[in-house]
Amino acid sequence: MEREEMILVTGASGYVGNNLVRRLVQAGKPVRAMVYSREKAEARLAAVLGQIEIVTGDVTRPETLAPAMAGVDAVVHLVAVAIEQGDQTYERVNTQGTIIIVNAAKAAGVSRFVNMSQNKADSASPYRFLASKGHAQDYVAASGLDWIALRPSVIWGPQDEFANMQARLIKLTPLIFPIVGDGQARFQPVWVGDVIEAAARCLDEDIATRQAY
Repeated sequence: MEREEMILVTGASGYVGNNLVRRLVQAGKPVRAMVYSREKAEARLAAVLGQIEIVTGDVTRPETLAPAMAGVDAVVHLVAVAIEQGDQTYERVNTQGTIIIVNAAKAAGVSRFVNMSQNKADSASPYRFLASKGHAQDYVAASGLDWIALRPSVIWGPQDEFANMQARLIKLTPLIFPIVGDGQARFQPVWVGDVIEAAARCLDEDIATRQAY
């Protein structure tokens, strides 16, 4: 009997990550959840702890990744920072972290790599966050891996930070709400359930690879 393919989810205790892990478990997939903090992960993934494997790893430290990659067939890479704090910079985490995880995946013989990129990610962007995600995706695309990139915009849903913060501000100041710029700025929010469904489907064998969606 053939074994089920092992899926590694990086950033598994994050907002998208913990939702994706639960979705994959529901589908009966073997999941290895790579996290920075085991304590945080066990709290966020409490409902599926007995059905997944948790490993600690840091995408900026390649020496920590071998246990996470051992025996893995597919990787869904979710680790990124949207706001820089200390040494957690766009360049270090978003770009170099992706380069390091791609190299580890290649060394481990991973057959599929799903990269969570970003809408408007472009290495030539004047915005450092988008440029960092663009450089990361450029490396993924040139890696030789069987890759797929997802490029969502603002992800919203239960427990998300951005959209729910906006909702709280509106409740606090229902008559007066600050508008950024000239009021013509647009958001294209996407429901977290749609994002994790797309990520899960990227692991199917019959989906077109080496493309961004």
